[in-house]
Amino acid sequence: MLLSVDDRCCEQRFDPKARPGADRTLVVRTASGVAGNVLVVAFAPPGGPVNGWVPTVVAVPRTWDNAPAVKLPWNARSAFDLYVLLLGPDAASADLLRLASRTPNGDPKIAAMQARQLEQAVQQWMAARSRAAFHGGKAGPAVGGLKRTALVDPNTWRQSADLVPLDARGAGAVVYRWRP
Repeated sequence: MLLSVDDRCCEQRFDPKARPGADRTLVVRTASGVAGNVLVVAFAPPGGPVNGWVPTVVAVPRTWDNAPAVKLPWNARSAFDLYVLLLGPDAASADLLRLASRTPNGDPKIAAMQARQLEQAVQQWMAARSRAAFHGGKAGPAVGGLKRTALVDPNTWRQSADLVPLDARGAGAVVYRWRP
């Protein structure tokens, strides 16, 4: 999995020191050794939705195929925790997919309630798995003690991707944190 920032001239690995801008887009790229679904969802630190981003589910169709990239406009200075979850075939993962696919019908109260429910389900899902990679804060984009290259080529992005440990069900997660 890889989170990068595209500012129309080039794509670079996400850095917790980066800043949003009118022309900036966060790009989530995934591939996996197991077929399944990837849920991309962001929450504000006190809870609730961020920047109008809606939960996105993409399929990893076959082993090591690239899933479609998820692109999120990054033009607001709102802090976020961005969860990229590779979901297994278990019931808890199916429940997350069900919660993520609901639409609020334009009512902000319903949208806030659904975001809280989804956030609680994500937290429970994460708590049930002991192996998740967390990125953000002072650590920077390091994986296994190696500093990855900052520039990202959309064709060879896997060379700078974060390796995510999977549990016995083939599920795993990365959480990217950003604070203004």
